Amino acid sequence: MTLDSLTNHPRKLEIFSTDPYFRDVVDDIAELEITDLSTLKSFVPVIFRPDSLITGHAFDVLAALERDGYRCIWGDRIQYNRYTIRECWKYQLNVATRERIDAMDLLLDGLPAFYALMICNGADSDKRGGLPTLLSKRKGTSSPTTRQPGDLRHSLSRVQESVLTFIHIPDESLDFIREMGIFFPSNVRRKILSLNSAGRFDIKWALRTVFYDSPKHSLAYKDAKREILESLALDDVCHIQNLFSALEDGKINWLKLISDVERLLGPMSRMHKIAIAARFASTHFANAKPVIEDCLV
Repeated sequence: MTLDSLTNHPRKLEIFSTDPYFRDVVDDIAELEITDLSTLKSFVPVIFRPDSLITGHAFDVLAALERDGYRCIWGDRIQYNRYTIRECWKYQLNVATRERIDAMDLLLDGLPAFYALMICNGADSDKRGGLPTLLSKRKGTSSPTTRQPGDLRHSLSRVQESVLTFIHIPDESLDFIREMGIFFPSNVRRKILSLNSAGRFDIKWALRTVFYDSPKHSLAYKDAKREILESLALDDVCHIQNLFSALEDGKINWLKLISDVERLLGPMSRMHKIAIAARFASTHFANAKPVIEDCLV
């Protein structure tokens, strides 16, 4: 079985063939003398992003996956930084606005996340793309307007914002290989490549430990706005309320609001900034196409 069996898009393999993170893992595969790639197709990483841990929805995701027959065989705490954010979505961020990337940095950079490697007994992982493709379709789109009842992201939260996607799942097994190179050094990658489906991992305990280390908030804009206004002295309420009204009317952007509020009142809570950015950050350039299309747009 060759690498082209891990994708539905031959052009993706052509692009990845010059990507250093992808090449690192391909070299690991060669040095470990792994010739049967079918096991890799039966694995799917689920990254519990900071927003799933901040809101507590990581446990809702896990419960839904377990009901569908998914089981964790290995996991580790990870932490996004501005480099891994840009590398993980390298072939999609060419269509993202500056505001969108700023919002992603605000949400992801430096906050706890968790990488869980899962299998699903009985799932049809033999098709091109493997198990990641099957689960990517189950997670739902990043855009709340096109999420469907039954999608993981649709059922997770009353807060439906495109920046808040809660989990990351690579589109295909080929992406799984590349992202392994982004997140892990060689010794960890080789451990992952040597795993089999008999492994067991206490994902609930691991998620709880990361959850306890995470800040807590609903990340709902209306909650952030209410909490900010309730914390103000009476003399400041009217002016800050006017700034929020200007934001909601499109007269200023979210970065301007945060800058003005902090200039007047001092540092704003990061959770409040995330909630504001999630609601108001512009997303993508009109009519632009990513270098590589997402499995789900």
